[in-house]
Amino acid sequence: MFVLILFILGAIVGSFLNVVVIRLGTGLSIVRGRSKCFSCGHTLAWYDLVPFFSYLFLGGKCRYCGSKITLRYFLVEFVTAILFALNALVFGGATNASVGVAPLPYVFLLLSLVITSFFVAIAFYDFRHKVIPDVLSYGAAAFALAYALSGIFAGSDSLWRIAAGPLAALPFFFFWLVSKGEWMGLGDSKLTLSIGWWLGLSGALGAITIAVFSGAIVGVCVLFSEKIRKGKVKWGKHEIPFGPFLILGALCAHFFAISFWTFIGL
Repeated sequence: MFVLILFILGAIVGSFLNVVVIRLGTGLSIVRGRSKCFSCGHTLAWYDLVPFFSYLFLGGKCRYCGSKITLRYFLVEFVTAILFALNALVFGGATNASVGVAPLPYVFLLLSLVITSFFVAIAFYDFRHKVIPDVLSYGAAAFALAYALSGIFAGSDSLWRIAAGPLAALPFFFFWLVSKGEWMGLGDSKLTLSIGWWLGLSGALGAITIAVFSGAIVGVCVLFSEKIRKGKVKWGKHEIPFGPFLILGALCAHFFAISFWTFIGL
């Protein structure tokens, strides 16, 4: 029942995250104003905004003008719901790579739900706009730091946990500095700061390892696909955001207890 409750809560939060992804950076308020169809401008009724069901019932189209609704709306709601449910499973039975056996499980659960929400918004926003807004990266960092401090307060972590964020972010900051932003954006470094505080250094290194390999696989697939379609590859012309891969790695490390030691067999 607890898992189901968090699944439903995640779907509702996912609906709000859709608003964040769409409105952030546009000058529109993310907490005020009714949702409207971007094609016809019609104000949407509450029954047009029920997570999952409205999209499926309407066949992915606007009720009023019939224009296609991007699949992203459904994906954000569904992904957030699944991640909330997984958090319930992790903290309901309870060993986690980043926490150990948590003396304060509901504090860690609440913070993880908030961090997860920030990560979903960052992943979809970065994928859409190729940039990570500071308001999202700093927000995630603040709650991740609170998570680390909670672990220290509860006795499941030492003060060294505070260093995990900066140490995880340092290589990405170095790549950004040396390349002047060509190899990697500064937003990736800020994001890794959150991952380090959330997962600890070992967990963050595991997340980064997953991100590097998954990003490389996707990059090769993109190049291979272009080779098949166009007969040649335009090197250096593909802008693939790395933030979603970092978040994928962080979520895998968090939910499946993957750390740096996992990859070296210890």
